[in-house]
Amino acid sequence: MNNEERDDKISATHDAVIVMVKQVK
Repeated sequence: MNNEERDDKISATHDAVIVMVKQVK
C-alpha cells in the first residue's frame, strides 16, 4: 500500500468523524 493511498483513507475517515460530530451538536 502506498503512503498516499493510506493518507487518503485517513483523510476520508477524519472527514466522516467531523461530519458525525457536527450532527451530534
